[in-house]
Amino acid sequence: MAYKDPEYMKKYYLKKREHIKEYQKRNKEKIAGYNKEYCKRNKEYIKEYNKKWKEKNKEYIKERRLKYKEKQRLYKREWRKNNREKWISQLNKYRNKNPEKIKKRIKIWREKNKEKINRYNEEWRKKNPEKVKLSKKNNYITNIKNNKEKRLNLLLSSSIKKSLKGKKGGKHWEDLVGYSLFDLKNHLEAQFKYGMSWDNYGYYGWHIDHIKPKIYFKFEDYNDPQFKECWSLNNLQPLWAEENNKKRDWMEIDGQMIKARTLK
Repeated sequence: MAYKDPEYMKKYYLKKREHIKEYQKRNKEKIAGYNKEYCKRNKEYIKEYNKKWKEKNKEYIKERRLKYKEKQRLYKREWRKNNREKWISQLNKYRNKNPEKIKKRIKIWREKNKEKINRYNEEWRKKNPEKVKLSKKNNYITNIKNNKEKRLNLLLSSSIKKSLKGKKGGKHWEDLVGYSLFDLKNHLEAQFKYGMSWDNYGYYGWHIDHIKPKIYFKFEDYNDPQFKECWSLNNLQPLWAEENNKKRDWMEIDGQMIKARTLK
């Protein structure tokens, strides 16, 4: 009988396969619609089936991934290149649906690739100095210039670091001086003169002045009592820029103005 002849059966199945392929080409949208409807109706069943199949075929999946890894990578790259709008749309939908999942994945990846990220960032900064400069400027304008707390925090942090010649020991300035940003803000506001506000704080408005100038004190580290006195709240006051520029290194002792340099 014909169906027992292996050559005949081979030709029969090849012909049948070609017929199926031809049918699929002609009815692409119809098949896609049917598959979509079937998946909707049998969502839980398909999910469970796939889960069981993956559990049973772990080794097979692993081998296949390794075998076709490079091929799959190149295919995906090519597809994204040719279907950019569709890819971006799919990506945005996924991101909107899974924000926590993406956040967790990025965090894990960054922890695993710290050296790689640092190396890339360092190289990028060297190649793009103008972009770095512009980015810092924009960051200052958007995040610091219009935020009084952030401006004050940055000023105190950089000023204290400078006075200690960079030897902060990795500590936050609040831990070094023994008071908080909130304490400092309240202390300065309580001494505001008529016209002073956080809107005119800065170069042409008012400054944070050391009543006893910094040059008067001698200290090597943040544990020194002179450092504590220099940066204590009692030694800080708001002063108009013009007055502060005139005062500079002068301080009052027994009703007389004496230059702090001469007392060193």
